[in-house]
Amino acid sequence: MLAAWAHSNGRQMKRPEESRWPAIFKALGHPLRFRLYLEACARPLTVTELVSISGRSQPAVSQYLNALRRAGLVRVTRKGRNMIYEALPVDWSATRSMEALGLNGAPTRPAAPAPAEVDVFPEFSTPPVPAARDSSEDYLL
Repeated sequence: MLAAWAHSNGRQMKRPEESRWPAIFKALGHPLRFRLYLEACARPLTVTELVSISGRSQPAVSQYLNALRRAGLVRVTRKGRNMIYEALPVDWSATRSMEALGLNGAPTRPAAPAPAEVDVFPEFSTPPVPAARDSSEDYLL
């Protein structure tokens, strides 16, 4: 189990990596938010363009985009009266997260032993061939 950080007042805080991934998956869990994120991955888009792509109202799209921004998936820049949303790169590798959580040296499970070879249909198997004897061994008999 992962230990939480101790706060100065005795309360426990989560490590940043412990709350980062759930926020990302929650933000991408809604089909329209996921689609808006994919559209923003293709190129930076204004809210007006995203509204026309999604077919939803501007306030609804703004709320979806705000959830993506809070999860750290998009960056917002203002250009005049327009808000432009651009997807931020996400390192989907678990290695960096595992290191941040202090799990880079975590013990691994031992490999399961290989199952013994079982002859499922013994009546169809070929009988073992006896090993050939060397003629020099005849004197031992």
